[in-house]
Amino acid sequence: MNRTYFTELQDTWLFSDCSKRELAALDPLCTPLDIPAGRVLMREGDLARDCFIVLEGHAVAERAHTTLGEFTAHAVVGALALVDGSLHTATVTAATPMRILVIDRGAFSALASGRYGWSIQHRIDVIAAEQRPTTATAIAAPVTNAHDTNATPEGALAHV
Repeated sequence: MNRTYFTELQDTWLFSDCSKRELAALDPLCTPLDIPAGRVLMREGDLARDCFIVLEGHAVAERAHTTLGEFTAHAVVGALALVDGSLHTATVTAATPMRILVIDRGAFSALASGRYGWSIQHRIDVIAAEQRPTTATAIAAPVTNAHDTNATPEGALAHV
């Protein structure tokens, strides 16, 4: 049985304005993975190959052994490094067992091009523009309440 991730995608700020048709097109671009606690998801200094959406559990971002923040449900992690073609600026490790959706470089390029919805491209552009000037000091921002519709999108696309 193939499970779809419409609800999880729609609950993620990056995709929250997508229509059902857009979500149906996005769904096959995501690969679900179960991650054990302690696994490194991305390492500081490595080239970005993919990004991921946290469905369950949480991860911790560190730089030079200093904790920068945590990622919880509905956070998109590693996307700005894909936008910039840059290296990850932090190491992200699963602090608990996690369930994530992985979006590879090719799929993310398609999202950023607007092919799957103008709202996605626009949100990637806006967040990237806001965070690019602070790339040298960018940190992982925690998502404290993913269901709070008044929450700001800070950290929605963490540059790690």
